[in-house]
Amino acid sequence: MKGICFIKPLFDATIEGRKTQTRRIANQQPDTCGSCYSYVKSDYKYTGGSKFCYTESCKTKDSNTACGRYEEYRKPRYKVGETVCLKEPYYVSIKETEKNPALVYYKYRDKDTEFLKTTGLEKNIPVKWGNKLSMPDKYARYHIKITAVRCERLQQISDEDCMKEGIIYDDSSYIACEEYTFLNNIDDWLYDTPREAYAALIDKISGKGTWESNPYVWVYDYKLINNK
Repeated sequence: MKGICFIKPLFDATIEGRKTQTRRIANQQPDTCGSCYSYVKSDYKYTGGSKFCYTESCKTKDSNTACGRYEEYRKPRYKVGETVCLKEPYYVSIKETEKNPALVYYKYRDKDTEFLKTTGLEKNIPVKWGNKLSMPDKYARYHIKITAVRCERLQQISDEDCMKEGIIYDDSSYIACEEYTFLNNIDDWLYDTPREAYAALIDKISGKGTWESNPYVWVYDYKLINNK
Protein backbone atom coordinates (compact mmCIF):
# COMPACT_ATOMS: atom_id res chain seq x y z
CA MET A 1 0.00 0.00 0.00
CA LYS A 2 1.25 3.48 -0.80
CA GLY A 3 1.69 6.03 1.97
CA ILE A 4 1.61 9.80 2.24
CA CYS A 5 3.27 12.12 4.75
CA PHE A 6 2.14 15.39 6.33
CA ILE A 7 3.73 17.63 8.91
CA LYS A 8 1.92 17.31 12.25
CA PRO A 9 -0.42 20.34 11.95
CA LEU A 10 -1.66 19.09 8.57
CA PHE A 11 -1.79 15.49 9.79
CA ASP A 12 -4.06 16.67 12.62
CA ALA A 13 -6.15 18.74 10.21
CA THR A 14 -6.66 15.63 8.07
CA ILE A 15 -7.84 13.39 10.89
CA GLU A 16 -10.08 16.20 12.16
CA GLY A 17 -11.66 16.53 8.73
CA ARG A 18 -10.52 20.12 8.15
CA LYS A 19 -8.04 19.18 5.42
CA THR A 20 -9.37 17.20 2.45
CA GLN A 21 -6.96 18.22 -0.30
CA THR A 22 -3.20 18.23 -0.83
CA ARG A 23 -0.85 19.50 -3.52
CA ARG A 24 2.34 17.68 -4.40
CA ILE A 25 4.95 19.21 -6.72
CA ALA A 26 5.33 17.14 -9.88
CA ASN A 27 8.61 15.24 -9.69
CA GLN A 28 9.53 16.23 -13.23
CA GLN A 29 8.33 19.60 -14.41
CA PRO A 30 7.31 20.04 -18.08
CA ASP A 31 10.00 21.19 -20.48
CA THR A 32 10.15 24.90 -21.17
CA CYS A 33 11.45 24.95 -24.73
CA GLY A 34 8.49 25.78 -26.90
CA SER A 35 6.83 22.78 -28.54
CA CYS A 36 8.46 20.47 -26.02
CA TYR A 37 6.48 22.30 -23.39
CA SER A 38 4.13 19.80 -21.81
CA TYR A 39 0.51 20.12 -20.91
CA VAL A 40 -1.72 17.90 -18.84
CA LYS A 41 -4.79 16.06 -20.02
CA SER A 42 -7.67 14.89 -17.86
CA ASP A 43 -6.23 11.36 -17.98
CA TYR A 44 -3.26 12.66 -15.96
CA LYS A 45 -0.79 12.56 -18.88
CA TYR A 46 1.60 15.31 -19.86
CA THR A 47 1.70 15.61 -23.62
CA GLY A 48 3.64 17.98 -25.84
CA GLY A 49 2.37 19.84 -28.88
CA SER A 50 4.38 17.73 -31.36
CA LYS A 51 6.23 14.45 -31.54
CA PHE A 52 9.64 16.12 -31.64
CA CYS A 53 10.88 19.49 -30.48
CA TYR A 54 12.03 21.72 -33.33
CA THR A 55 12.70 24.94 -31.44
CA GLU A 56 16.02 26.76 -31.81
CA SER A 57 16.85 26.29 -28.14
CA CYS A 58 16.81 22.52 -28.58
CA LYS A 59 19.03 22.29 -31.65
CA THR A 60 22.49 20.89 -31.08
CA LYS A 61 25.67 22.84 -31.75
CA ASP A 62 26.91 20.32 -34.31
CA SER A 63 23.82 19.99 -36.49
CA ASN A 64 20.62 21.70 -37.43
CA THR A 65 18.47 18.88 -36.17
CA ALA A 66 15.98 18.84 -33.36
CA CYS A 67 16.80 17.38 -29.99
CA GLY A 68 14.71 14.32 -30.85
CA ARG A 69 12.93 14.40 -27.53
CA TYR A 70 9.73 12.40 -27.69
CA GLU A 71 6.56 13.19 -25.83
CA GLU A 72 6.77 11.71 -22.38
CA TYR A 73 3.75 10.84 -20.31
CA ARG A 74 3.64 11.74 -16.64
CA LYS A 75 1.34 10.06 -14.17
CA PRO A 76 0.34 11.02 -10.63
CA ARG A 77 1.59 8.97 -7.71
CA TYR A 78 -1.95 8.31 -6.46
CA LYS A 79 -5.03 7.35 -8.48
CA VAL A 80 -8.73 7.96 -7.93
CA GLY A 81 -10.20 5.26 -5.71
CA GLU A 82 -6.83 4.29 -4.22
CA THR A 83 -6.50 3.83 -0.46
CA VAL A 84 -3.40 5.45 1.03
CA CYS A 85 -2.06 5.17 4.59
CA LEU A 86 -0.98 8.21 6.57
CA LYS A 87 2.60 7.77 7.68
CA GLU A 88 3.92 9.32 10.90
CA PRO A 89 6.97 9.02 13.17
CA TYR A 90 6.63 5.86 15.29
CA TYR A 91 8.38 3.93 18.04
CA VAL A 92 8.13 0.19 18.64
CA SER A 93 8.61 -0.57 22.35
CA ILE A 94 7.76 -4.25 22.23
CA LYS A 95 8.43 -6.06 18.97
CA GLU A 96 5.79 -8.25 17.38
CA THR A 97 5.76 -11.99 18.05
CA GLU A 98 3.54 -14.83 16.87
CA LYS A 99 1.44 -14.55 20.03
CA ASN A 100 1.54 -10.83 20.75
CA PRO A 101 1.17 -7.75 18.52
CA ALA A 102 3.79 -5.03 18.56
CA LEU A 103 3.43 -2.20 21.05
CA VAL A 104 3.67 0.93 18.92
CA TYR A 105 3.74 4.58 20.00
CA TYR A 106 3.17 7.53 17.71
CA LYS A 107 4.86 10.92 17.86
CA TYR A 108 1.79 12.61 16.41
CA ARG A 109 -0.37 11.23 19.22
CA ASP A 110 0.16 13.60 22.12
CA LYS A 111 -0.67 11.08 24.85
CA ASP A 112 2.04 8.75 23.53
CA THR A 113 4.79 11.37 23.57
CA GLU A 114 3.74 12.52 27.04
CA PHE A 115 3.65 8.94 28.34
CA LEU A 116 7.12 8.13 27.05
CA LYS A 117 8.49 11.42 28.35
CA THR A 118 7.18 11.12 31.91
CA THR A 119 5.87 7.81 33.25
CA GLY A 120 6.31 5.51 30.28
CA LEU A 121 8.46 2.49 29.61
CA GLU A 122 11.26 4.64 28.30
CA LYS A 123 11.43 7.14 31.16
CA ASN A 124 14.77 8.96 31.24
CA ILE A 125 15.79 7.20 28.01
CA PRO A 126 15.68 9.34 24.84
CA VAL A 127 13.21 7.91 22.34
CA LYS A 128 14.50 7.54 18.82
CA TRP A 129 11.43 7.94 16.64
CA GLY A 130 11.37 5.93 13.44
CA ASN A 131 11.39 7.92 10.21
CA LYS A 132 7.80 8.26 9.02
CA LEU A 133 8.87 7.52 5.46
CA SER A 134 9.84 4.00 6.52
CA MET A 135 6.83 3.30 8.74
CA PRO A 136 5.40 -0.15 7.89
CA ASP A 137 1.87 0.01 6.47
CA LYS A 138 0.60 -2.34 9.19
CA TYR A 139 1.34 0.31 11.83
CA ALA A 140 -0.76 3.00 10.14
CA ARG A 141 -3.54 4.38 12.32
CA TYR A 142 -5.33 6.27 9.56
CA HIS A 143 -6.11 5.80 5.89
CA ILE A 144 -7.49 8.12 3.23
CA LYS A 145 -9.18 7.41 -0.09
CA ILE A 146 -8.28 9.50 -3.15
CA THR A 147 -11.49 10.93 -4.63
CA ALA A 148 -10.16 13.19 -7.40
CA VAL A 149 -6.88 14.02 -9.15
CA ARG A 150 -5.86 16.84 -11.45
CA CYS A 151 -2.75 18.80 -12.39
CA GLU A 152 -2.38 22.58 -12.39
CA ARG A 153 -0.02 25.41 -11.59
CA LEU A 154 0.45 26.06 -7.88
CA GLN A 155 -0.85 29.63 -8.07
CA GLN A 156 -4.10 28.47 -9.68
CA ILE A 157 -5.36 27.49 -6.24
CA SER A 158 -8.67 29.12 -5.28
CA ASP A 159 -9.65 30.53 -1.89
CA GLU A 160 -12.01 27.58 -1.46
CA ASP A 161 -9.23 25.10 -2.12
CA CYS A 162 -6.95 26.92 0.31
CA MET A 163 -9.46 26.09 3.03
CA LYS A 164 -9.50 22.45 1.87
CA GLU A 165 -5.71 22.51 2.22
CA GLY A 166 -6.06 23.19 5.94
CA ILE A 167 -6.01 27.00 6.09
CA ILE A 168 -8.36 28.14 8.83
CA TYR A 169 -10.25 31.30 9.52
CA ASP A 170 -9.01 32.96 12.69
CA ASP A 171 -11.64 34.95 14.56
CA SER A 172 -9.45 35.80 17.55
CA SER A 173 -8.20 39.09 16.11
CA TYR A 174 -9.30 42.20 17.93
CA ILE A 175 -8.44 44.48 15.04
CA ALA A 176 -11.55 46.24 13.79
CA CYS A 177 -11.47 45.91 10.03
CA GLU A 178 -13.52 44.44 7.24
CA GLU A 179 -10.77 42.21 5.88
CA TYR A 180 -10.68 38.54 6.66
CA THR A 181 -7.61 37.13 8.30
CA PHE A 182 -6.42 33.57 8.02
CA LEU A 183 -3.96 31.56 10.03
CA ASN A 184 -1.84 28.82 8.50
CA ASN A 185 -1.71 26.99 11.85
CA ILE A 186 2.07 26.70 11.73
CA ASP A 187 3.30 30.19 12.55
CA ASP A 188 1.78 33.08 14.49
CA TRP A 189 1.25 35.36 11.51
CA LEU A 190 -2.18 36.34 10.29
CA TYR A 191 -2.89 36.84 6.61
CA ASP A 192 -5.44 38.90 4.77
CA THR A 193 -6.54 36.16 2.36
CA PRO A 194 -6.54 32.36 2.22
CA ARG A 195 -4.12 32.46 -0.72
CA GLU A 196 -1.59 34.56 1.22
CA ALA A 197 -1.78 32.09 4.09
CA TYR A 198 -1.35 29.12 1.77
CA ALA A 199 1.57 30.79 -0.01
CA ALA A 200 3.31 31.14 3.36
CA LEU A 201 2.43 27.56 4.23
CA ILE A 202 3.80 25.99 1.04
CA ASP A 203 7.02 28.01 1.38
CA LYS A 204 7.48 26.59 4.87
CA ILE A 205 6.83 23.04 3.71
CA SER A 206 8.63 22.97 0.36
CA GLY A 207 11.17 25.75 0.80
CA LYS A 208 11.27 29.51 0.40
CA GLY A 209 10.38 30.63 -3.10
CA THR A 210 8.14 27.67 -3.93
CA TRP A 211 5.03 29.82 -4.30
CA GLU A 212 6.85 32.36 -6.46
CA SER A 213 8.26 29.66 -8.77
CA ASN A 214 4.69 28.50 -9.47
CA PRO A 215 5.48 24.85 -10.34
CA TYR A 216 3.06 22.29 -11.73
CA VAL A 217 1.48 20.29 -8.92
CA TRP A 218 -0.72 17.25 -8.62
CA VAL A 219 -3.90 18.11 -6.73
CA TYR A 220 -5.39 15.25 -4.73
CA ASP A 221 -8.81 15.38 -3.11
CA TYR A 222 -9.33 12.75 -0.45
CA LYS A 223 -11.46 11.63 2.46
CA LEU A 224 -10.59 9.93 5.74
CA ILE A 225 -12.03 6.42 5.64
CA ASN A 226 -10.94 4.77 8.89
CA ASN A 227 -8.81 5.07 11.99
CA LYS A 228 -7.56 3.06 14.96
